[in-house]
Amino acid sequence: MNTKSVFLFALSLLILAGIADGKDFTIDRVAIKAHILADGTVRYSESRTYRFDGDFSKADYNLPLRGFAQIRNISVSENGVDYRRVEGGDEEGTFWIGESRSQLEINWNYRASNEVRTFTLTYELDGALVVGPDYAEFTWIYLSDRWDRSTRELSVELTFSSDYSGSFLHWVRDGADLVTMTESSNGFTIISERPVSRHDRVIVRSVFPSELVPAARVTDPSFTRSLAMAQEEERAIEREERLLREQRWTARAQVIAPILILLGISVFVGVYLKYGRNHAFAQVVPEQLYAPPGQLAPAVAGKLLYRYGGTESYLLTATLFDLARRGYYTLYETEIKGAGSKAKPKQTLVVAMADNPPSIDELLGYERHLYDFFTSSMSDDRVSMAALFEIDTTSKKVKQANPGLFESRVKSSDVTKWYTSWTTELNKYIKTLHWYESDSTSWMGYSMAFQFILFALGIFLFFQVQIPIVAFLMGTSFVLLLASIGIRRLKPEVRWNYLQWKAYREGLIKGRRQDLDKGISDLHLIYAVALYITGKKFTASVERFTGQGDDFSWIIFLNPGVFNAGAVAGAVSNITASAAGSFSGGGAAAGAAGGGAGGGAS
Repeated sequence: MNTKSVFLFALSLLILAGIADGKDFTIDRVAIKAHILADGTVRYSESRTYRFDGDFSKADYNLPLRGFAQIRNISVSENGVDYRRVEGGDEEGTFWIGESRSQLEINWNYRASNEVRTFTLTYELDGALVVGPDYAEFTWIYLSDRWDRSTRELSVELTFSSDYSGSFLHWVRDGADLVTMTESSNGFTIISERPVSRHDRVIVRSVFPSELVPAARVTDPSFTRSLAMAQEEERAIEREERLLREQRWTARAQVIAPILILLGISVFVGVYLKYGRNHAFAQVVPEQLYAPPGQLAPAVAGKLLYRYGGTESYLLTATLFDLARRGYYTLYETEIKGAGSKAKPKQTLVVAMADNPPSIDELLGYERHLYDFFTSSMSDDRVSMAALFEIDTTSKKVKQANPGLFESRVKSSDVTKWYTSWTTELNKYIKTLHWYESDSTSWMGYSMAFQFILFALGIFLFFQVQIPIVAFLMGTSFVLLLASIGIRRLKPEVRWNYLQWKAYREGLIKGRRQDLDKGISDLHLIYAVALYITGKKFTASVERFTGQGDDFSWIIFLNPGVFNAGAVAGAVSNITASAAGSFSGGGAAAGAAGGGAGGGAS
């Protein structure tokens, strides 16, 4: 993988890509009314106005179970018409309630398409007030940061059952810069001055005489008006200190972050230019080669071209083919019949022991690993690839239509474990080849360590202050951390070998039949698999370099004596796809806010 590819790959990890499903919604208005009764019960009503773009049928409202003792008389309505409560389902005009340890979930069903709808949720709260001998308080999160949409307009109205000639104490804890509060003899009204982001919230603490809730029992004898004022004064001091601290860190970060960004880029570029640039050669490798440029085993050649992984199932298939070509196995093409009469069959391969296989002492470690596994999996000296890789994804009817084809001595879980160990064996062998320059490998590690330190510093700064330049520092250092992998450079002779094998791959794809080396069509086939030539390119390549006179005695087709390029391509495609798929493998407390509902629509 070249450095440009590494950059693109790393950058893609930072991009959150959404797939549009053709619909969306906004929350135009949230109107909240909280009425405190004489016994301390809070009668809560919240009307949410949705603007739907597309078809919608469900919405939910999630209320954290905190800041109150009990919730009752829950209802959902629209334009004065109540929804019917049910136990679940999706019937229009109904709602149902679920509860977990931490929250209450209200879900309702409707039908909306490109229109504006307003739903009203009402409920009563017990134990939501802190009541002292002379004063009481109600602290509530009227609008939380748990909604997945912003709110264009917010209004909150808090009222009591009777008027009061004295003054109330109201503190807007969060969202003071978003709203305007108007006090009255019976509570307060809040109106938002601008749209409220989904990341913002509005919390209000209200302290009032206990005479407004004469029937409520005292819940905290120590609660007083002066205590609440002292607590809020302390909060104001803490807030001021936090703002000052953020200002200091903002000033620091605006100086430090750009320096660290430039330092990270400079270090990466400097290290890459000295230790990461690929070696240049006076001699030019042809764009296409028509014969294997060396004696590399197919899996090793494939690994050389795709060193960062992703093609292991093709390397496995190529290794199996190569063992068959060398006389350890014989492969038989067969078909998997579909469950129905109209279902098209697909090709798979049966692996059978050869009559007189060579000595296994000649096998490399990862080849021996594959040989031992397939041999141990065989029933009657044969096993189908379908039995190993498609057993879990094949229906019972298909298995019944193909008796014996899905029989194996190993379980699918054992196949998964074996595949992991096989890739480990292959990578262990690759390491013994020492493809990379030692100093380049060392500097790759140094660069990654340095970029990781910068990334950690970015995280530290981000915890102090959230500003764009700090986020940019984190993103840049993370990209350069991943890009540092590309600093590791192949040795000159290995790089030359890489270019030759790359040209051979191009020759297999684009070369004419008369260009390709004669007499080794079976090797061309195996290398085409190992070098990750897939789909239509694979079929076209195989058709070009195979003919009636070629020796494919190690693979027996359904139509003997006729090489079927489409059948081979189908079998390879099914094996690699199947193999890859198999291995992916309480009550209110003084000063504590309750509420904070969240939710959405779908």
